[in-house]
Amino acid sequence: SDVIDRIVGTRLAAGLLAVFPGPSAKHLAELHSREFPVVLIDDQGIPPEGTLWISVDNRLGAYEATRHLLRLGHRRIAHIQGPLKYQVSHDRYQGYCDALKEAGISLDPTLVLEGNFMPQTGRTCTNAFLDLPVEKRPTAIFAGSDFMAYGAIAAVQQRGLLVTEDIAVVGFDDNPSSAHMEPALTTVRQPFYEMGRRATEILLTLVDAPRPVNGPNHNGRISGVSMFDEPVRIKMPTSLIVRASCGASRRVTVE
Repeated sequence: SDVIDRIVGTRLAAGLLAVFPGPSAKHLAELHSREFPVVLIDDQGIPPEGTLWISVDNRLGAYEATRHLLRLGHRRIAHIQGPLKYQVSHDRYQGYCDALKEAGISLDPTLVLEGNFMPQTGRTCTNAFLDLPVEKRPTAIFAGSDFMAYGAIAAVQQRGLLVTEDIAVVGFDDNPSSAHMEPALTTVRQPFYEMGRRATEILLTLVDAPRPVNGPNHNGRISGVSMFDEPVRIKMPTSLIVRASCGASRRVTVE
C-alpha cells in the first residue's frame, strides 16, 4: 500500500496495473472509489465489487488436469494445494474435487495436503504421500503450481522411483523451465502474455475514457469502456500441456 501511495502521490501515474496484489486489494479498491483507473491481474483473493480483475479459470484448469490423469487410468490421485489463504488454491482444489466426483471416486483426505507454491513444500507433501502404506499411496500427483510439482518430482526420484512409470506428476502454470525438466512437466498453462496484454488494453481505455468509471451498471458491465464492454471479472482460458511427466505415452487412455 505504501508503494501505491507513492505512485499516486507523484501525480505522474494516470492508472495502475497491479499483478497478484494480494493484501493490497482493499487499498486498490479505495483507489477505484476515487475514480483512479485500476486493473488487477490474478489477485490472491476475490477483489471488492467494482474492481476490474483479470484471471484464469483456475477451477476448470484443475478439473481438466485431474480428468487427464483419470483418463490415463489413475484412481488414487493426490493433490498438493497452494496456501489456503489464497482464492486460487481453493478454486484449484474444487476443480480437482469436481473431476473425482464426476468419475465416482470419493475424496481421500490423506491425499490432500497444503503447500506454499514453492518446491520445498512440494517435496515435503510428496514424501508424506510416499510414507503412506503401499496400498494407500497415490499413483499420480496434481500439484497446485509448477514449483510444487518440481519438488514432487525431486522427492519421487530421491526415493528411487520413476516419474511417469511409478508416479505421474502434473503441475499448474507452465513456467518457462517446466518444458526442460527431466522428465518434462505436464501442466496447466496460464496465458500470462495474453492476460497482461488484455489488462493493459483495458487500463489504457479506462485512462482515456471520456467519463468517470464508477463501477458496473445494472447489466454487470463497466461504464465508460465502450470499446470492450467487459464484465468486472474477465476469465482467460487455460490449456493442458501434455508432456512426459504424466506418463501419457505409457498408459492406455480410459474414456
